[in-house]
Amino acid sequence: MKIGVLGSGGREHAIAWKILQSPMCSEVVVVPGNDGMTITQGIRTVSIDPSDFDALENLFKTEQLDLIVVGPEVLLDKGIVDRFESKIPILGPSAAAAQMESSKAFAKSIMKEANVPTAQYKVCSSKDTLSFIEQHPFPQTLVLKADGLAAGKGVFLCTTKKEALEAHQYLFSKLNINTVLIEEYMEGWEVSAFALCSGTDFVYLGAACDYKRLQDGDLGPNTGGMGAYTPPSQITPKLEHQIQDHIFDPVLKELARRGTPYKGILYAGLMITGPSKDPTAKVVEFNARFGDPETQVLLPSITTDLVPLFLSAAQGSLTPIEIEHKNGHFVEVVIASEGYPGLGEIVQKGRIIQLPTDPKSLLFSAALQMKDEKWTANGGRVLGLTAQGLTLSEAREAVYSDVSNVSLKGARYRTDIGAMDNEKSNVE
Repeated sequence: MKIGVLGSGGREHAIAWKILQSPMCSEVVVVPGNDGMTITQGIRTVSIDPSDFDALENLFKTEQLDLIVVGPEVLLDKGIVDRFESKIPILGPSAAAAQMESSKAFAKSIMKEANVPTAQYKVCSSKDTLSFIEQHPFPQTLVLKADGLAAGKGVFLCTTKKEALEAHQYLFSKLNINTVLIEEYMEGWEVSAFALCSGTDFVYLGAACDYKRLQDGDLGPNTGGMGAYTPPSQITPKLEHQIQDHIFDPVLKELARRGTPYKGILYAGLMITGPSKDPTAKVVEFNARFGDPETQVLLPSITTDLVPLFLSAAQGSLTPIEIEHKNGHFVEVVIASEGYPGLGEIVQKGRIIQLPTDPKSLLFSAALQMKDEKWTANGGRVLGLTAQGLTLSEAREAVYSDVSNVSLKGARYRTDIGAMDNEKSNVE
């Protein structure tokens, strides 16, 4: 099989890498990809804009692809699956079902009808949000969420009126959205859980913890994600069953009941609350695709061949099975350019980057570019390194050994990914 992956980041590199582990696949074509992906033998990139559906259709015919896996949410929201699913197997939800990510209000309505535990909320206009801010009893935390796609940067936890007004300005002016969700503040352990879905059938893939803040100790601005690890110690077998039986299952059934059956990856952002001996999971949000950087630890941890499952799900005939995982722990550290995430700073692109010569880690390229026979950093998040260890501390030691051998002027990365005292976080 020749399989296409749409997207350009570290997530898409990890998806392509995992697909190539399958004996069913001979080549992966990533559109548009980035230069660094070709470090992995068997990956070829094609530099066309994946939002140009006419150009994509010509490419699919020319390349004679057998399956398409969609990475970014923007393409799903634009209706790429609706355009191509009658012509080629394509893994991803329809635009209507992808509202699980593109409309927080839609997702909340699904959860309400399906009796899925989540935070209480209110949908507000700009004027209503300002009124709510004026009346809110700070320093009690106020949670503001963009009701729309925001590249992972649309959630604000505000403990002062100044922070809330700045968040309001960003959400309604810079993101230019129409409504926000004001939510109940939840405390606990934040975990990302993933399922491969086809209608009401699904295969639970596993869970990971990511780090959204730029700096150690969960300080600084939100980012697209600065690292991740798996498996989360908080996910007990009992809790895993709860996530499947009381979150994924009823949500998929409600989507099907409404006439918007879900096909593809469903990502549940969860808050684990309650006593450690008997924790429960509440939904923070849903996303309609694999997470970045969670994918870069989750997929290397899976031993099961995912290609036949991807193909079956895309064709609407998924048979639920139990996914097998490797023993041990996986940690990914993201290395970003100076200035990232670009809030009040200019992201410094084009700088030369030296990569580890004999890394223990897998390297997933997010924005590596080859220029004059040298690797350069061509974006905010440049690459991620993922290492395995029998223990979490072993995985951390391995990955940070390789991180120390990356040379990029002004590089930004966290030093606490996978550190146990930093696992606890609030809704982001």
